[in-house]
Amino acid sequence: MNKRISPSTVISECGVTLRTLQYYRSLGLIPSAKRHGRYFYYECDIIGKIRKIQKLVNKPLLKDLVGKI
Repeated sequence: MNKRISPSTVISECGVTLRTLQYYRSLGLIPSAKRHGRYFYYECDIIGKIRKIQKLVNKPLLKDLVGKI
């Protein structure tokens, strides 16, 4: 079973904002946070996915292609 992490942990680990997570989700780059009772969580692999997205965004020639991955 994968470890579950809160959106606030993802935000602090990756240095992004909640709005950035929502934006990545709207582009289909990351899944929505899952809900368990009144708490939301992501699977732990989300941090790796976000870091890959950040690397792509920081490459000038690939900025326009990020939404296509």
